[in-house]
Amino acid sequence: IEKLLTSYAQALPDLYLGDKAIQVVLGDSDWNDGQLLFDIVLVLSEDEELVVGEMTLSADFDLSYEIFED
Repeated sequence: IEKLLTSYAQALPDLYLGDKAIQVVLGDSDWNDGQLLFDIVLVLSEDEELVVGEMTLSADFDLSYEIFED
């Protein structure tokens, strides 16, 4: 199930943003209270990335996200 949820979350930027410069990176790979945490990362260059938000995906496929204002 963890692999399925991870694949689901990582596909979202491609489906909804259409921008290959956005990646979803698994944060803490352990389940925290039945949830997986991901960072939403903007890839600026090969050596530079910027975390622009985070996603939380539950075992019930409930997805929530936060985009940082800064």
